[in-house]
Amino acid sequence: DNRTGNKRFWSYIKNQRSNNVGIAPLKVDGHLISKPQDQAEVLNKQFQSVFGDGRQYTEEEFEQKTGMLYTDTPVMGDISIKCEGVRKLLAKLNIYKAGGPDGISPRILRELADELAPALTTIFRSSLRTG
Repeated sequence: DNRTGNKRFWSYIKNQRSNNVGIAPLKVDGHLISKPQDQAEVLNKQFQSVFGDGRQYTEEEFEQKTGMLYTDTPVMGDISIKCEGVRKLLAKLNIYKAGGPDGISPRILRELADELAPALTTIFRSSLRTG
């Protein structure tokens, strides 16, 4: 079947291209920074140097400078991950798409949705809780 051949070809191409996940190493003072936490700090410092004035503001200064109360900053509500929601999302996966970086076929995830949902729910909740 020609469709199967095309799918295999594009799956191979996607796999070859997906090896570069994340941000490439950053060069700072002649050193390469590749750990994500360190990269985030480098990018944050760069952002602050361009857009900030280098000061840490007290709550009063923040309110005076922005016209917003410090407590007005939006707070994200609790995120609730439910097993039924995970199962429903797994059951909706397109089986004709290529697998992700983990190499697991969407067909397998979809067919095993009932069995995988409880374990994946536990993993997602743990990840959310621990950051």
